[in-house]
Amino acid sequence: MAGDFTIDYVRLPDGRRPAREFIDSLDDQAAAKVDAFVERLRVYGTRMHGKFVEKLTHVLFELRVKHFDRIFRGKGMKNDKYSQVVQERMRRSPRYRRAFLRSLQQIDLAMLVREMREAAALSQKQLADRVGTTQSVIARLEDAQYTGQSLRMLERIATACGVNLKLRAEKKPGFDREVVLA
Repeated sequence: MAGDFTIDYVRLPDGRRPAREFIDSLDDQAAAKVDAFVERLRVYGTRMHGKFVEKLTHVLFELRVKHFDRIFRGKGMKNDKYSQVVQERMRRSPRYRRAFLRSLQQIDLAMLVREMREAAALSQKQLADRVGTTQSVIARLEDAQYTGQSLRMLERIATACGVNLKLRAEKKPGFDREVVLA
């Protein structure tokens, strides 16, 4: 699915890319979180609507990332040197790499919960009732900033949504296991 959307940073007449320069000026954890959201915007596109992506015009979207008490916003990005920049920073900084990969995982889990719920045509409240929790718990699980997901809750949500959940473990070479959970 990657590559469906292009990331483009606005380039000024003098050649500068202020948005990219700003991200590069952040500490490793903040930059990794912003870059992870940009990467998932590339993958999920407009499906990341709501709290993290707002449609401004027919072709322009605003990405919103919160890191601690700071909120970063980026509008209409285009030139796709983005992947090269991220890969280079990942090579240079183990801290950035860990934060980037963890942020990708959080975003993917939040999108998984929301997409399972939406595919089952359930509101957050309806899903909460089915799994025996509150709407606020479901909202928290659909928040890409949340880090407290449990495998048990994901299983309950998948079952309530009529989805088969699988856990996969792999290590190269020769170790590859998959377990159907729900």
